[in-house]
Amino acid sequence: RGMGWYHALQLLNGEIPRARLSDVVEPFFLGAGKDLPPGKAFAKMAEDWKKKGVQFHASVDSGSLFSQATSSTKIALIAGRTCDNPGFFRQ
Repeated sequence: RGMGWYHALQLLNGEIPRARLSDVVEPFFLGAGKDLPPGKAFAKMAEDWKKKGVQFHASVDSGSLFSQATSSTKIALIAGRTCDNPGFFRQ
């Protein structure tokens, strides 16, 4: 588990006032890594978080991420490997 998970947990636990976790983008564990042991653990966590209203997406440009967007502010937290983050930001 990395910093993205930790910050998501902070949001879910209400530790960041006036903020809520609405979406998670996870390309590996929702794609090629879904059958690996960590991918299966991720799937279990995702099922628990879905009950709290969090939606999961395999990519930023999958079309589902902003399908229910409102006029309120939405902030993205990019928490990938340092070398991957510029590509995630461009998406």
